Amino acid sequence: MFRVSYVLRYMYQTQTDNYITDNLTAVGFYCRLQSPHHLLLGQHQTVEFDDVVTNIGNGYDYRHGHFTAPVAGLYSFTSTVLFVASNTNTMYLAIVKNGDIVGHSYSISGYDHGSRTVVLPLAIGDMVWVRNNNNNSPSIDGAGFSTFSGFLITPFSQGS
Repeated sequence: MFRVSYVLRYMYQTQTDNYITDNLTAVGFYCRLQSPHHLLLGQHQTVEFDDVVTNIGNGYDYRHGHFTAPVAGLYSFTSTVLFVASNTNTMYLAIVKNGDIVGHSYSISGYDHGSRTVVLPLAIGDMVWVRNNNNNSPSIDGAGFSTFSGFLITPFSQGS
């Protein structure tokens, strides 16, 4: 009885694993701000992370700093930005989805990281990016210290 149960469980798990592998679409990106070393952000300016390390699914566009969802699903995004004290003493950044703020990061004093992670449902074509959300112009550090990343947690089925 034990062997039959084990074999049936193995066959079911193998079929399940094959189904998940065959139907799962991998989407993920990781990018860094490399240049300039200190970037002075304008009011509501999008941060264009210019060094793309990983871009599976080609959703991240470094020229505009936007991620565009190639697959509908549940995604996780993280932004970590190093604030450099300059002409202002605060940094207030936002993670934005289709123009609506969905997460904030805040930093005071120089050489301090502001970070935020959000989990969002996205339809195909939805866009996510990081922008300055303050009226001042904070300076952020490049040289790989400021990053933006995201990945697909699970795709939505066609009927969702």
